[in-house]
Amino acid sequence: MPFRSGSLSDIVIDITKEINDCKQLIKTLIVAVRTVVWSVSNVKGQSVVRGMQEHECLITAKLLKHGLKCFSIYSSDDASGAKDEKEILDLFAGVFTVLDERTFKDVFTLHLQVLFQHLLTKESSIAIPQHFLSNQSVTR
Repeated sequence: MPFRSGSLSDIVIDITKEINDCKQLIKTLIVAVRTVVWSVSNVKGQSVVRGMQEHECLITAKLLKHGLKCFSIYSSDDASGAKDEKEILDLFAGVFTVLDERTFKDVFTLHLQVLFQHLLTKESSIAIPQHFLSNQSVTR
């Protein structure tokens, strides 16, 4: 397609398509991050102890803090939107359920207040702690 000069007002943007593309990218990233977190937390280095090192734990804690901001793009105005939002929140919570017990406690000790504040502003985020409570590896 040859380059066409014109003004920006000639460009037509389908906002719904752009939002759906962003949602799909967020979902893909969360699935990939879960795999990376699981891999890092289950690798055995020189020591026999599994789990993350301190700097890896801090990065995972930042993921919790800043990851919550990504879900503002999801709105539960209709039934399908609520279903999508629940699914993505479950996927996000799943990132933390693959952590070993010590790292899980460390991450949430650092940012439990952030999660709580997020729950107060976005009630649908209750799916995150619900996921933790229903997951056997976290509720030990």
